[in-house]
Amino acid sequence: MIIQSLVSLYDRLGKDDKVPAFGFSVEAIGFSIVIDQEGNLIGEPQDLRTPIKANVYDYYPSIVPYSNKVNVRSSGGAATTPNFIERRRQLDETLFF
Repeated sequence: MIIQSLVSLYDRLGKDDKVPAFGFSVEAIGFSIVIDQEGNLIGEPQDLRTPIKANVYDYYPSIVPYSNKVNVRSSGGAATTPNFIERRRQLDETLFF
């Protein structure tokens, strides 16, 4: 009964775009890199952060595939396990991955 209610709530929130689709999560992204179809780097990494005050930033929220395999607090966690690589949108005639 409770699980059915939670699923129903999630479905209703999903229709209003208040939660990401199943299998995705909203993550705070600080930088992005642009690569071509072969995986070659195009340009420089882009800083997506917005400075709030000295050494304090607001990060860009982005919907990415959910991964519970990345533990950013462990040694080597996020540094060795990529959290996402996906085609996102067309940006200045360059594919944004």
